[in-house]
Amino acid sequence: MIRTTSPSVPRQVSLRTVDFGGQREYLYTHRLFCTSRAVYALCISVDEWFGKPAADVVHVLRDYMSMVQMRAPKAPVALVFTKADRVLSPSASGVPESVSTWVNKVARALLAEFPQLGMGNSGEADASVVSAKDGWDTRQEHLLQRLARLALASPGAGDVLPHSYGAVRDALSAAGAAWKKPSGDTAPADSGGAEEHKGVEGAACEPANSTTAPPHASLAMRWGTRVPVVTVAAVRDLATRHCGLSRDADIRELLQLLHSMGTIVYGGVLCDSGGNNHNPTHLSQLVVLDAQWLADMLSRIVTQYARRFDDAGRLRRGSVSLRDVASAFHGYPDDLRASFIKVLFALEIAFPGQNDDGSAAEYFIVPALLPLAVSGVEEDIAERAIAGVRNETQVSVLL
Repeated sequence: MIRTTSPSVPRQVSLRTVDFGGQREYLYTHRLFCTSRAVYALCISVDEWFGKPAADVVHVLRDYMSMVQMRAPKAPVALVFTKADRVLSPSASGVPESVSTWVNKVARALLAEFPQLGMGNSGEADASVVSAKDGWDTRQEHLLQRLARLALASPGAGDVLPHSYGAVRDALSAAGAAWKKPSGDTAPADSGGAEEHKGVEGAACEPANSTTAPPHASLAMRWGTRVPVVTVAAVRDLATRHCGLSRDADIRELLQLLHSMGTIVYGGVLCDSGGNNHNPTHLSQLVVLDAQWLADMLSRIVTQYARRFDDAGRLRRGSVSLRDVASAFHGYPDDLRASFIKVLFALEIAFPGQNDDGSAAEYFIVPALLPLAVSGVEEDIAERAIAGVRNETQVSVLL
């Protein structure tokens, strides 16, 4: 909770943060979490990059900024230089001129290509130099104030939600938090559709009492309670039966809004088919209730096996064997593994491999692990990956 100071009445703002992960292997997955109603903090380690030419730093950051520019062109970006304790003393008054000059050069070079860096700051590049260590409290507070001001000025910050929308948001948020609790634990109380920076029409929902199950308890979990992924149909049923949403309302519009607010990850935002595809496992029909679970699941495949070799000692170049997939999901019940695989395919994170004769192969293709420049054999792998996602028969055979 942050209290902002401004010429007007001070306001309290809660910042919900999501760590995308800086590894290049994760860049392919960032689109799942990228929304316009957000502020992006682009973090650079001072100790690693200080003193290097601004052009070199911009070259490394360009892919990340391009992703934000393409998927959230109206969202502001804050440039943050971290781990400053490794090159500066927290007791020093201000930032040394050498560091300040270098930081400003990098900020101006990045701003020249990406105007989003100047949003909310009169078009001028603004960068914060911080550290998580003790003694850096003043600079940490300055950064939080900066992010809060950007958040309050970002698209949608002053919107008023219909009461039913707020109720659905609370129910899905509660489901996203409750799925990982052992059975018998009480779920978090609803906020009644209220949120710090989002107004809600109508009176607040009455809290669930000891004899009434909370709305999210009726949410049908297609892959079991340990997989926080539900279908659009299940959300529609919850919304109309327990949250006051009209049966004539467009559930996709509501889900798109909640996705943009960071409450859920809605597959329909990420593909073109929208409501035209009624296959319940298609990406457009899936809603992920817990973004952190999705990030953890991605890391099991995308990062853990980024540089694995086959039996002949050759780099697999984008393929992950089914044996490794089983190891990646160690700790989950065996009977849920097929569901995990379906989710991977539906979210287009992995595709089924295919042998030369067209039969199902004993490996997956993970696009995030493919080389940056494909040619020859790698190009053939990429073409199979693109074809594989369209081949539902192949998926069903593999599963």
